[in-house]
Amino acid sequence: MTEIGNRLGQASIYLGVGKCWLQQKELDKALESLQRAQELANGAGNKLFSLKVHCLSEGIFRSQEKQEELREQVVKFLQCVEELELYCALCGESIGEKNQQLQALPCSHIFHLKCLQSCGTKGCSKCCRSSIKPGFV
Repeated sequence: MTEIGNRLGQASIYLGVGKCWLQQKELDKALESLQRAQELANGAGNKLFSLKVHCLSEGIFRSQEKQEELREQVVKFLQCVEELELYCALCGESIGEKNQQLQALPCSHIFHLKCLQSCGTKGCSKCCRSSIKPGFV
């Protein structure tokens, strides 16, 4: 268990280094760090971390106009979303797309904020708990 924790810690560091290189417009160095973070995340079996790396890599390839690499990252990103089964329980659409506002309920289930606001529910539709506090949404 310690070994997995160490790999995730290392992956987190590489992800942070990649973000720093990205801010400094050193895209090749950012991609190297992200690739190493991806390898460590895969070794630890952390798909959510892989999702973050694919998202950042996608942005880099988009800015470099590298269409083939961009397409590959988009496919990997969508595969990760599907494997993680991140879907809103109210509308059934995937969660994690860019520019979406999400809301986690106290029971830890996650929904699109717009779905919670539009249905006006007083509890979690996934576990049927009355977990929404007044003024929560």
